[in-house]
Amino acid sequence: MTQKHWQPPAPGCIKINVDGLISVNWLHAAVGGVFRRSEGEWLVGFGMRIGMIEIFQVEVQAVLEGLKLAWARRCRQLLKIRVCGEKKTMGSTSKKIKLRTSDGEILEVEEAVALRSPTIKNLYENSCPGNVIPVPGVTGNILSKVLDYGKKHVDAATGKENISADELKAWDDDFVKVDQKTLFDLILAARSLNIESLLDLTCQTVANMIKGKTVEEIRTTFNIKNDLDP
Repeated sequence: MTQKHWQPPAPGCIKINVDGLISVNWLHAAVGGVFRRSEGEWLVGFGMRIGMIEIFQVEVQAVLEGLKLAWARRCRQLLKIRVCGEKKTMGSTSKKIKLRTSDGEILEVEEAVALRSPTIKNLYENSCPGNVIPVPGVTGNILSKVLDYGKKHVDAATGKENISADELKAWDDDFVKVDQKTLFDLILAARSLNIESLLDLTCQTVANMIKGKTVEEIRTTFNIKNDLDP
């Protein structure tokens, strides 16, 4: 028997390899398979018993069961890569993507800026090209500030803006000179969007606000009521 060599999938697609088994007494059958991007990398595996069917239908049934299982396990990106028919180039500084905020505002932003957030990146990778990406829990006003922060740091990192480390730090210091509500909303947004540098910056700002203060002074700063007060 000639050994079959790995045949890679078409660009932008996922390959499913399936197989079927039928018991010698023809009473039982099973199907299984794996989704793969390359010979040494498999993404999702599956296997299950099925009702007895004609032998030529086993492979077809294996494909159908594999696709149903991938969908049920929320592995929808495996299907969408092929359905969308477009391979995405991540991190473009010129390509724009659209984000929908929790209050319904649509913001258009450079892809490289938006994808600084692992949360947004994951949502983007699992969507079809051209889709508006939802950003739940973050209002338009706060997301705009988050994106301003991201753009400044992307431009500094790529050399698009000639700015020194000291100048960038000074910009960061000015960025967090906001009212308390906005500051805490930025902290929540940074946590939700998993932007570690912004989370560090905003949390450090709060730490600086309480540094060296007494408990009473901290309560006054943040308008915190003492539970022991009558």
